[in-house]
Amino acid sequence: MVVSSIKPIKKSVGAYQNYIFGQPHNGKKERNLIVLGVGNCENMSSNNMSEVLKLEREAFPSKTRKNDAYTLVIAFSDELDPNNSNDWKKAGNITKEIVEAAYPNRSAMIAVQKDGKSGLLHTHVLLNNVDAEGKALRKNGWKHLKNVTDMVAKKNGLNPLTEKKDSESKYDWRKDLAHKIKMTSGDSSSLAEIGITMKIRNSKKYPPAVTSFSFTDREGKKRNIRGRKLASQLNIPADTFDIKELQKLKTRQSLILDRDDVKLDLQDLNQQIELEQTHTLPEISL
Repeated sequence: MVVSSIKPIKKSVGAYQNYIFGQPHNGKKERNLIVLGVGNCENMSSNNMSEVLKLEREAFPSKTRKNDAYTLVIAFSDELDPNNSNDWKKAGNITKEIVEAAYPNRSAMIAVQKDGKSGLLHTHVLLNNVDAEGKALRKNGWKHLKNVTDMVAKKNGLNPLTEKKDSESKYDWRKDLAHKIKMTSGDSSSLAEIGITMKIRNSKKYPPAVTSFSFTDREGKKRNIRGRKLASQLNIPADTFDIKELQKLKTRQSLILDRDDVKLDLQDLNQQIELEQTHTLPEISL
């Protein structure tokens, strides 16, 4: 479970409403699986919700209020099944609980969706920047939202965040990729099992061949990198990435596995990677 973002909306609330609650994108047939309301928007249709949010802002005009609203994204891991309607409801109810706990006395619209690239459940939230007394939001940072999300996740039997999302501990996709290469010993089939493509082509500049990797990182961004740029993180000689070095990694790991009589189950590889990363990172995660 992860908080993807919290962003302020200054004046274009209508555009965000149309994006979140409008027509589907990415060629999907269905945009919103469930739409929920919080505060004065509870038990209303999405059209009525947007009107309520607008009336609330108009009831408390302010020249000093910088933002009209905030948009949040709460993403869920495969702990929730995107094809199970009961889990759609659970995702919506958990998001509603997060919003009510983190931002009391505020109205909001929640949309449960699964039309992203991963196909996993996520929720969009449109949160008004006025409460019942017309006061603007004060606790509008990611850390506050993260703390509440952790609490609600544990309460509902989900894993809380385990990696910091701040300037002191940013997600490093290169380290993530290098770690997965180590876990698979650079085996192309094993890498493919976890969504990583390895390509090898002949090269005169870096004979005999150049190895490159491509994958979609934890933040949903497509990444491509030459293997030699990961050399130092893989303990391979600098500025080289010979496939033979990967085979040496595989041989060394095989010897260790044989010695300890341990079998590597590729179906559980993603889980093993996550567990190992959790043990080596500070206690909070995206």
